[in-house]
Amino acid sequence: MPFAFRTADGVIRSMDAGCLGFLLNRAQPELVVRRNPDTEEIVAAEPTERLRIRYEQLEASLRRGVRPQIPTRSESAQGQTIIKGSTRTPIAISILELGFNLDDPPDERRSELSERVIREGATAFRDEQMKLWAVRCAATDCNTRVALEAAHIFRYLGRHTNRSDNGILLRADIHKLFDSNLVAVEEHEGDLVWRISALAGSDYAALEGRPVALGSEVSAEPHRDLLAGHFKGLKR
Repeated sequence: MPFAFRTADGVIRSMDAGCLGFLLNRAQPELVVRRNPDTEEIVAAEPTERLRIRYEQLEASLRRGVRPQIPTRSESAQGQTIIKGSTRTPIAISILELGFNLDDPPDERRSELSERVIREGATAFRDEQMKLWAVRCAATDCNTRVALEAAHIFRYLGRHTNRSDNGILLRADIHKLFDSNLVAVEEHEGDLVWRISALAGSDYAALEGRPVALGSEVSAEPHRDLLAGHFKGLKR
């Protein structure tokens, strides 16, 4: 269940238990919490000065359209770790538009937590994708409702990734292959087609080159930058 809080400008925000735990469990905790003395439940949380400064710098860099200087590690000849600054490339406009960074690595701690909690907005996201894709699998045209699942093109990282254009309706087995990077969608001469690569010669070989089911009754249009990012991970 998300924790609601109000920012300095009065805007109501929320933070789920995974994010709260991540900030509390860092080597240098970045939240100060107040607990109920009787139940030990967290009743309030406040960012430390370190966290405020970090996010003020991040916000400023996003507004300028460039990433901040981020320390990187390298090994010296004596085996000592040296930290030095590195200049990153400018953030793509699509990243600012989407609200998340396509290059972010998986957060293993959050992945572990997500297996034990219900994804925020999962039902609403599935219902939306069912409607957008007219209750049909984008790969097989299967219209058996119970067999269909709403897949995230860019992996689920919280409610903010439940965008309508970050979803694709797939039959359950295709969804699993899609999440495992064994099938993907490629933009080819302006059209969206399925690629299978590592599954050549399998029962799924018929998917190779098949157009994504964007029929007249379908109102979905996946974000092509997200599809391109997922396609890069297709197992060869």
